[in-house]
Amino acid sequence: MSYIKKNLQESETILYVARGTIVPYLLGIVGGLAFIPSVVAYPAPYYPGLFSFMGALFALLFIALWLATELSITDRRVVVKTGLIARQVRELHLSRIEGIEVDQSILGRVLTYGTVMVRGVGTDLDPIEYVHRPESFKRAFFQATRNLGAQQPSHLDSSAPQQAT
Repeated sequence: MSYIKKNLQESETILYVARGTIVPYLLGIVGGLAFIPSVVAYPAPYYPGLFSFMGALFALLFIALWLATELSITDRRVVVKTGLIARQVRELHLSRIEGIEVDQSILGRVLTYGTVMVRGVGTDLDPIEYVHRPESFKRAFFQATRNLGAQQPSHLDSSAPQQAT
């Protein structure tokens, strides 16, 4: 079960979940997997089983790091969780977000990843790099804010004219 599903507030629903892309971890995964065939390639005095074990462990570590990044939009907030053992969680309420920026390099456009920057009122979240399908995340955010505006009572709407008392 994901961190965000475990930590939902009462009657809060998840609207969108994004993951990091595998691209920055690919070299470590492939490098780790390359050591596994050493059982066959090296004679016994070189401890081939140890190299194979270390290679598999290295590959699994990079896969776990890749899966440890979660980016979610709920009907109330944006939640970013990174880290495997040392965890960082950043949350920002939808009503306190001014906008979202997406940066993609040419390679990022081809491989569908980019950097997402959530701009809050008076604060910024750190750039979240290597987000898979960042444009989908941005569209989901704007849909969530539209839904938030539709649920807001008219007396809380800042665009509604205030009555003098």
